[in-house]
Amino acid sequence: MSYNDYEASRVGANPVELFLFRYGEAAEAFRAYTNALAPITFNDVEYQPIPIDRDSQKISGALDSSSAEIEVRLPKSTDIGRLFAYFPPSFMVRLTVFKGNVADPATPSSWQTGENFPVAFIGKVNEGSLDGEMRKLSCSPLGNSLKRPGLRRNYQLSCPHVLYGPRCLADKGAAMTTGAVAGIAGTTLSLDPGWMKPGVTPSDYIGGVVEWNGDSGTEYRAILAASENTVTLMGPTRYLTAGNTVSIYLGCPHSFSACSELHDNVQNYGGQPFIPIENPIGKNIYD
Repeated sequence: MSYNDYEASRVGANPVELFLFRYGEAAEAFRAYTNALAPITFNDVEYQPIPIDRDSQKISGALDSSSAEIEVRLPKSTDIGRLFAYFPPSFMVRLTVFKGNVADPATPSSWQTGENFPVAFIGKVNEGSLDGEMRKLSCSPLGNSLKRPGLRRNYQLSCPHVLYGPRCLADKGAAMTTGAVAGIAGTTLSLDPGWMKPGVTPSDYIGGVVEWNGDSGTEYRAILAASENTVTLMGPTRYLTAGNTVSIYLGCPHSFSACSELHDNVQNYGGQPFIPIENPIGKNIYD
């Protein structure tokens, strides 16, 4: 039977949905769930049965409308539920929902092929919230990102570019140093001596990034404060333990002097450093 045959049937339809979450950089960084009663294998991926559901998607002519978003609910104890427990993941979590029918309810792994597995939703997870024992995930379709306008460029003294981004082009490799983690207290890392690059101060690392390898790929945390022996991060140190090695990158106050002296990247400075800072109105030019 085709998908349309199942949908038109009065008694033959046994609809189930498959939820494929992909996250991180590793090939195995995905989780597959289904609202069926038993595991289902589709495209060589086994979907595990859990209490998972979603609300209906409203389709309108405006792709950037929030009505196209969906909310997925799943147990907070699942791997995806834990990803959004207290700090968002360092990487985008993508979601694909497949909708189809089970050929034989007594053997849910018995699926028809081909047109029985259309994609019902494809997008990304924006945020998670707690609702008792369930985690609610707010998800937006791929079209929302394509239609969303970008930030406007301002006439300003400071540089608006994202540090090490495609417009900044600062040499991230030259700004990197490594350090061994001696201890962890909350969001503060104690580092072995000698982790700083020569000629820089701890304050030069404020606004920078600390990276380390996690179970699902590279973890990133911004640096809020730094001293000769410690760095304080914005967010928890997930997958990090004492003895691990981390990569530490210089920060940037987005000023002309820092771009020139700290990163040697003044040719890509995005601000307007020669804006007059004194109001000429009412000023005697002959004084």
